[in-house]
Amino acid sequence: MSSMQWVWIIFGIIVLLIIIAVVIVVVRRRGRRHVEEQREEDRMQAAAMRMEAKDAELNARASQVEAARTEAEADQAQIEAERLRMRAQERRAAADDQAAQSAEGRRRADAVDPDVNEAAEEARADGADDRGSEVAESRRRGDAGTVEGGRPGGGGRLPGQDAGNPG
Repeated sequence: MSSMQWVWIIFGIIVLLIIIAVVIVVVRRRGRRHVEEQREEDRMQAAAMRMEAKDAELNARASQVEAARTEAEADQAQIEAERLRMRAQERRAAADDQAAQSAEGRRRADAVDPDVNEAAEEARADGADDRGSEVAESRRRGDAGTVEGGRPGGGGRLPGQDAGNPG
């Protein structure tokens, strides 16, 4: 081989190395550009994810506030229910007192009334209904339509009696 052939071979190798170097540089630049583009996409995606996380956090806080408000409403409703229970108990106690006073007044009136039967008084003392015990006593005695002391009980007749036959 002649020296000229060696020169052309060396020259070809150098050109080939230059071409390889240029290709490598171009590929690296494209790779860097691609890496930069990918990083930018990743940054944008991360920013979007942060925004979504922030929105989710705000929604969670709003839900917590709503839950606290609902719990406060429930507590308020319980307080109001307790007030109503207390008011109902007070009214029940007042009604019981009135009923007791009324019953005591009837007992005093019956004690003064000479026509009141002692058995009816005993039944009332046992807690039976005044009118019901008087009617029951009247039926036991066979009185036709009157209750203690001649007071009417059930329209003057017991069920099953007609106007022509009082007893």
